[in-house]
Amino acid sequence: RRAGAKQAAKPKRPQPEEEAEAYAWDGEKLEDAPLHEASAAGDTERVSRLLAEGADPTAVGRRRKTPYELARDRATRDAFRRHMASHPGQWDWAAAAVPSALTEELEAAQAARREAKEAQRRERERERKKERKKEKRKEAAETKRAAAEEEARAAEAAAREVAAREAAAAAAAARAGGAEAKLRQARERERERRAAAAAAAEARLAALSVGGGSIAQQQQRPAAPAFGGAAGQPAPAFGGGGAGPPVFGRGALAGAEQPPPPGDGGGAVEGQGAPRQVSAPPPPPAGPAGEVAARLASAVDAAHLSVVVKLLGNVKREPGSEKFRRLRLANAKIQAAVVDTGALALLQAVGFAVREEGGERVAALDDATAALPAIDAALARLPQPPAPAPAAPALAAPPAAEAGAGGGAQLEAAVAEEFRRLVAQGVPPTEASAQAQANACAAGQEQQ
Repeated sequence: RRAGAKQAAKPKRPQPEEEAEAYAWDGEKLEDAPLHEASAAGDTERVSRLLAEGADPTAVGRRRKTPYELARDRATRDAFRRHMASHPGQWDWAAAAVPSALTEELEAAQAARREAKEAQRRERERERKKERKKEKRKEAAETKRAAAEEEARAAEAAAREVAAREAAAAAAAARAGGAEAKLRQARERERERRAAAAAAAEARLAALSVGGGSIAQQQQRPAAPAFGGAAGQPAPAFGGGGAGPPVFGRGALAGAEQPPPPGDGGGAVEGQGAPRQVSAPPPPPAGPAGEVAARLASAVDAAHLSVVVKLLGNVKREPGSEKFRRLRLANAKIQAAVVDTGALALLQAVGFAVREEGGERVAALDDATAALPAIDAALARLPQPPAPAPAAPALAAPPAAEAGAGGGAQLEAAVAEEFRRLVAQGVPPTEASAQAQANACAAGQEQQ
């Protein structure tokens, strides 16, 4: 508040106009004439009109300046100069501060100079535009060149990267080449081993086929005649010429010429009726599968044959199961029992097809129902897995034989021993019974 009061108490300094009014040259108060006002306002037409009407251009106004000195632009000043050119002696133009007269020739010269300057300005502007365009073109060329160089550097970097990747791939391939070569060699050796095993199996089967014929052919041969019967004829019953297995006793060991005991009823043992018939069911037709199975039965060991029998038995038991109809030949057990032994030919004979699935070699059976007859024929000619040996069949002997010197007991013991041996080899019990009796009778005839 104190500072504001001091500022308000300070005396006000007079302005320049006030000073001009206060200190006039002649001691009188100066005022602006209309010519001063028109010149200060830049009104060129009014200035020309006032000068033509006789206004004094030498008068000094409040600012102690003449009207020419108050002019704001060139056009207003040129109005004073034109009037001076047309009225050179009317006023003291030096006192009016007008520098020179503006004649038409001078004005034309000034206009020419202005036009020349304008032309020069336009020319310079055109040159500047040309320079700017040239600079722009140069900048565009530089930008394009920089972009091309950048693209070339990018392409070169990409080429180096591709070359580096190729070199790395080549190095990796070179490093893996040794492992791949070893793997190929191992595969070649494995194929050679399998081929050799298959060839050996085929050779064994061929030798068996040439030497002894197939099992089917051997089964078709006439059985060894029992004593008292001709070759190709069934063994006669004790004391008679009928068909059927022999009845053992002293008469059987004595020969066919010994007369039957009295009251035997024409060859039948008294009290027993007709002699007991023991016969095996006929096997299924052999076919290709049966012939291959017959050759394998004598050429392949029992352990590997048991695997083949189990595989075929699984298909026969569950023909709709996918896991039994598709065998992986790379499996160690299947390879040893099927591939290496030549049993793969049997699988192909019953309907299995060997092909590649998922990068591995398999044997697949597409239609198990249609393959059942061939499977039955193959199983009928392959040794079955050993089963618990049943008790030897009781053999009936005539009373006269039981009363003898014990020859009938020896024959029954031989039949029982032969029956157990055949069952242990996988022969069905019904076939083993008849074959044991025939073998025991033949052995007794040879001893006799």
